[in-house]
Amino acid sequence: MTLPIICDGQEVDALYGDGDGVTVHVIIHYKNNEFDWDKMIVKGTLTSESTGETFKTNEFQKSEFNEEGRYSTNYFQTQFLYS
Repeated sequence: MTLPIICDGQEVDALYGDGDGVTVHVIIHYKNNEFDWDKMIVKGTLTSESTGETFKTNEFQKSEFNEEGRYSTNYFQTQFLYS
């Protein structure tokens, strides 16, 4: 998993996880055989490619779908803690 760090439209760094330190949990909810909403939770430790600093992340995302099965609303909450 690699997360680009963008500043003023330029990629200035990237955070990466080694695969063992990052967990992704996804829940997809259907209603009448159609997408209704989904939730994604990401937890783990990411490391800066340029400095080697490590960060703990805890991210929550909830997406809702409209009648056509397209995303209508997205909610994000991300927390990075320097360790």
